[in-house]
Amino acid sequence: MGNVPMSGEIHEGNDVYLECNIRSNPWIQSVNWQFEGRDVKTNFTSRIMISNHTLVIQRVQLYHRGHFTCSASNSEGLGISNKIFINVKYAPQCQPGQKSTYGVAKQETVYVSCSLVADPPDVTFSWLFNSSTKHSSQIDYSNNKTHSWATFTPETDDDYGTILCWGTNDIGIQRKPCLFTVVPAGILYIPFYKTTLNCMLNIILLYS
Repeated sequence: MGNVPMSGEIHEGNDVYLECNIRSNPWIQSVNWQFEGRDVKTNFTSRIMISNHTLVIQRVQLYHRGHFTCSASNSEGLGISNKIFINVKYAPQCQPGQKSTYGVAKQETVYVSCSLVADPPDVTFSWLFNSSTKHSSQIDYSNNKTHSWATFTPETDDDYGTILCWGTNDIGIQRKPCLFTVVPAGILYIPFYKTTLNCMLNIILLYS
């Protein structure tokens, strides 16, 4: 393994090298690699390169997490290695499928739930409110591991907007915040996240 911490843990962004050690008589005709049972080929988009008996993963990402094996064949048959599990530690990410829009009346309290996935799961949370006229990091919240709850009470029209939630663990800060929209009760809201994301990320940097 290359660029891996002394602890032996593999983090996002590390380079990983896997070597297939082979004993064979007669000598082998081919070597192949598998990931979760599927053949692996050199793929520069996925940062995977295979050279002779070595598989290289550059800047390993979460989608590389899983079991790898190598196999070799000669005129006598096929041999398959033991499985090697690549356990990639990663910075927090938003849990898919969360409720993203909250309808609430003025002076009514709403509890916004933010769930993340992360390894390690000890996460420090940050929250931020953003609207066209107001930005504030003064949000009351509680958290436990990868789950946090913010308490929010809109008092004026300026208090309707987007609430951002993101986390930090030992690997790093979350790249994209989780976005939750607070609208007046009974209002149908269609989010335009793609047009506002860059602005949100700049706000995170400002308050980090």
